[in-house]
Amino acid sequence: MSVPSSIRPIVSRDLTAKGTSDGEVVALELRGSAELGAKELLDALFDDTFAVSARHRKVVIDLRALEYMNSSSFKSMLTWLVRVRGLPEAQRPKIHFLSNPSFHWQRRSLHSLASMGGDLVEVEESTETP
Repeated sequence: MSVPSSIRPIVSRDLTAKGTSDGEVVALELRGSAELGAKELLDALFDDTFAVSARHRKVVIDLRALEYMNSSSFKSMLTWLVRVRGLPEAQRPKIHFLSNPSFHWQRRSLHSLASMGGDLVEVEESTETP
């Protein structure tokens, strides 16, 4: 299996996502709604992110324009986080979420994710959307 050198974007009717890497940071931006059918797309996105982030020190995930994420789609992100936590400490990138506090699901779910992630995960709330 070859390691991707970039993160494949998601372009669907309800969800768009793009990833970039520059220097020491991988950046993901998700927009729209991650509901029915999004899990497979997000699994691939986070697989690519895992592979690419091994060469970086930080991953920034911008969810400020993601209005909703169902539990199956959230599991894709959680599975990725568990994989990152399983890496040797020197290889683990820090994970920084940009969240929108006006979306209730983000306040509830990202708080739990941050608790589980310990010092690896940081959540920043911002009402500004990209």
